[in-house]
Amino acid sequence: MGIVAGKLTQNLYKPTLCLSIKDGVAKGSGRSVPGVDLYALLQAVQAQTSVFTAFGGHAAAAGFSLPADRINDLRSAWATVAQGIEWEPPHIDVDAPLHVHELTPQFIADLKRLEPFGQANPEPIFFLRDVQIGDVQTMGAKQQHLRARVKEGTGRSYSLVAFGEGERIAQWLELLLGYRGGHNESRV
Repeated sequence: MGIVAGKLTQNLYKPTLCLSIKDGVAKGSGRSVPGVDLYALLQAVQAQTSVFTAFGGHAAAAGFSLPADRINDLRSAWATVAQGIEWEPPHIDVDAPLHVHELTPQFIADLKRLEPFGQANPEPIFFLRDVQIGDVQTMGAKQQHLRARVKEGTGRSYSLVAFGEGERIAQWLELLLGYRGGHNESRV
């Protein structure tokens, strides 16, 4: 559950609770974003509902259990205590700017030689400056891939494909709307 909660928190950038149910008992795990104390939220839920049979953790992660028939109580209390909480959007440290024409098969092959990526060798993050993204759509038999048009400030236009990223089309469309709102940098 912790891994799933962590992935959801990373992808949605929201504090997240995940539960599994077995023999009438719901066991869960939660992960948070910087600036939101998950443990304090769960304490507030417990003070309001006494829903947990056990819970513990810290500001960034927590575990808990409750009777499965009380999940709706948890949902309701979570919505109440989490209402109005604000946090800073994620800050992304980038390694270098790129131009679209630099995203070549040779560049990708050079990056692969730096693998494996991990804590001591973090995966590099690049950004494109002065680009416009348009015509974002899914493709493939199961709509499993993304395709987009990217236009540089120089006027050059490119078609990009992100294999296996079709499920992230909403994020890409949000990015597109952000560009239309005046932003001009992106993480790739």
